[in-house]
Amino acid sequence: MLVKTTLPLLLMLSSGCSLFPHNQFFTPPAPSPAMAWVRIVGGTERASIQQENQGQHEGGLVRSSEFILTHTREAGMPVASGQDTSSWSDYYESPVIAGRKTRIGLVYSGSNNRCSSAMSFVPQKGHYYQFGLQVDLRLRQCRGLPYELTQHAQGQWQLERIKDVDWGGKYGHEDANWQKMPE
Repeated sequence: MLVKTTLPLLLMLSSGCSLFPHNQFFTPPAPSPAMAWVRIVGGTERASIQQENQGQHEGGLVRSSEFILTHTREAGMPVASGQDTSSWSDYYESPVIAGRKTRIGLVYSGSNNRCSSAMSFVPQKGHYYQFGLQVDLRLRQCRGLPYELTQHAQGQWQLERIKDVDWGGKYGHEDANWQKMPE
């Protein structure tokens, strides 16, 4: 009996961390005037930031429900006038290096379904961006929401859709009826 339980236990322990997920994590660069700023809002199960550097992708997870990375990270970004921040439930703010292709990945996971949205853009120095994921469980639709925070003449902040975004995403998991939500 001891051999039957000891051998599997030794095999498991000798495999090291191979039983645990191997994830890369995003490490924010030091803030400077040459940076852009990104905010990810909403309670998605996974969120990531990656930036391209000489053809290589750097960065990774900023939030994941399998880790204790579901906390708000406040960095002092402005909020659009009249925006209901109570719906965010959790948000993550960070500087990113301006001028580099940046990919924001967001994933919703339900009990039997999943959708993701990947949005790539090039942030501009000194600009503020906000990303979220809109999900309609009844219609099985989702889409990424890419915005830039701009300040109008009266000094108030507003959200404007980012037009120059490359879209990627996967709609469906166990349920192939998921689709991208219309604009």
